[in-house]
Amino acid sequence: RARVVDRRCENGEVLKRPEGRALAAKIAAEVAAVAAALHPAVADPTRLPIAAGAGNPLGAEALLAFVEACARENAKNRSSMHQDLAFGRRTEVDFLGGWVAAKGRELGVPAPTCEELSEAVRRAEADAKASANAAANSN
Repeated sequence: RARVVDRRCENGEVLKRPEGRALAAKIAAEVAAVAAALHPAVADPTRLPIAAGAGNPLGAEALLAFVEACARENAKNRSSMHQDLAFGRRTEVDFLGGWVAAKGRELGVPAPTCEELSEAVRRAEADAKASANAAANSN
């Protein structure tokens, strides 16, 4: 999992890697499960105010398709989180995967992939900060 937290990786590369695709599918499933626990209508698309036949826009398959489309459309970009890590800044991980993991714990819905990836990003943040501090102290 930590390999996906790679500052040199462009968005389009993530889903070209087998581990990136598998990770995205697990995250989509965890987000969908937490969303369904938060609001039961999410688990039953017939109760959502969407067009008939549109499927479940908050289901794991739709979320994964959205992630794949974003990765294709932004294939040459680096995510803001990766840019933050590259410049030693704090990331938004606690408001994304970290939030999903915390809300999952609160609701009794396991979100281990979100938890593990969030922890990997937090470790990368700490490493980037330590490197920045070491560089500043060596001058």
